Formats: sequence, structure tokens, C-alpha cells
Amino acid sequence: MSLPRTTKGWAVVGQGRFDNLKFDTKQPLPELSDNEVLVKFHAASLNFRNIMIAQGTYPFDVKENIIPGSDGAGEVVDIGKKVTRFQKGSEVTTLFMQTNLNYLEAATLPCSALTAWNALYGLKAVLPGDWVLTQGTGSVSISALQFAKAAGARVVATTSSAAKAQRLRDLGADHVINYKEIPNWGEEAKRLTEGGVDHVLEVGGAHTITESLKAVNIGGSVTIIGWIARLGETGLSFPQILSSMAVVRGIVVPAIQAFDIKPVFDKQVSKLKELKDAYQYLVDQKHFSKVVIKIG
Repeated sequence: MSLPRTTKGWAVVGQGRFDNLKFDTKQPLPELSDNEVLVKFHAASLNFRNIMIAQGTYPFDVKENIIPGSDGAGEVVDIGKKVTRFQKGSEVTTLFMQTNLNYLEAATLPCSALTAWNALYGLKAVLPGDWVLTQGTGSVSISALQFAKAAGARVVATTSSAAKAQRLRDLGADHVINYKEIPNWGEEAKRLTEGGVDHVLEVGGAHTITESLKAVNIGGSVTIIGWIARLGETGLSFPQILSSMAVVRGIVVPAIQAFDIKPVFDKQVSKLKELKDAYQYLVDQKHFSKVVIKIG
């Protein structure tokens, strides 16, 4: 089967405004190098990083006309001359796709699942009976909840919504704290766990890091994954980190298949042409876990 010369997709034309995200139906297919593969995507999922790129607020340099995507799943339709690991027809994300997943589920994995796995196993492996604290209902936090429960750990989750709290319990959270009702949720987490949690996945930044340090036990770890607060905002001092006596650090998918974990994504699945609306849905924080785009 011969390949078309063009494809369709979204690209950031210019910088600095969300309106610069444009849909192009005649993007040229990239030319493959000897060590590359060409993937036809069937699904993609969104990250806040993509929004920052589209808005021009990403703190690193980006190429002109960049496609602001990070996660997706599809099939290999062409391979470079030196490629031996993948074949035409291979189903992939950034690695081979797990056989227990469909394209929508697999598209949620690369960024969120690997990040959650690294937080729980990269420095200090989570053990059965450990306490893990997750923040909110974003994709990394949901992946961490699923991994932690598969490992036999216990989970304290935070959220601001009664409806989302119930969904967290349905996924196995042992305790759920509404941070709007209990602003000092760090102390509440320490009380519920009788001494503090062993692992914190910190995604909020200036607004939450102080509470995370209150929640963690002596010798526990706080892994800083995201920073939702504005760049430059601070919420803690160096003495606070020292007094917590915790490890604060910044930052593999086979468990998905081994434990038959089904990645969670939001019930609202958008089409490719609806990408801007899907981004706005993410910005408005109406989502639960990943926002997914169905392609094709």
C-alpha cells in the first residue's frame, strides 16, 4: 500500500496565543531517517505541556509550526532501512503497545504512566502497606493510584469535588480529602495515616508543596512532577525542606499488562477537529484523568 504525501493535524503557527493553534489538512509526511518509523495515529491524549506550547508560555524553546503533542497510540506504516525492532503493522505508543489495551487506553500512557511509575519506583520502591498521597484527578495522579494499589500500598487522594471523590474511592483510594473543605490537608493526611505518608506525588507547586511536606513521614519522599502555580511563585523555604527530613526530588509500563490495569480516561472523547475545545475542557479542569482524542 502506497502512503499519501500529506496528512492532517494541528500545529502552532507563531507564538504567544492559543488562537495560533491551526488545523492543517495538508501537512507533508515527514521523511524517515534510517533509524525512524512512521506511525499512523489512531488516538492521542492531552497534557498541560501541550497547552503551554500553544499559548506561548512554555519555558523552553520550541520549533516553529510545532505539533504540540506528546502522547498517542497507533500502528507503524513505514520503517527506516536500519530498523529491526519494529515492523509494519506493529501497534505502538512510544514502545510496543500492551496487548490488553485498545488505542484510546494506550494513548494515555507515555507521559503520565511512566511519570507515575518513576515516582513510585525510581528512587524508593513502593512496598505493600506503604502510604501514597496523590493530588487531584489528573492523569499522573490516577496512574499512581492504580500502580500503588496494584503493589499492595494504601492511598490518600485529594480532590475538590464530591463526584470526583467517589470515583477515586471506586478506583481504590483508602482515604479522600476535599482540600477545599480541609485546606490544611497535610496535617489531615498525617492523622489519617497515623504518622505520615511514604510517597507524595506533588503536582501543584507553590499552592501544595507546603502541605505535602506536612503529610510526608520522616524518610519519605516527595516527587515534584508538575507545577500548576505560576512560574516564579514559591510556597516553601529551604528550612521547611530540612525540617521535614524527607527526600524532595524532581523528576515502566510492563506493570500495565502484568496486573491487567486499565488506564482511566475522561468520558468525553473528542475528535481531531475538536482539539481546541478539548484543550479548553482541560484548562477548565472539568476532566477526570486523561482527555483523549480519537483519530480517524
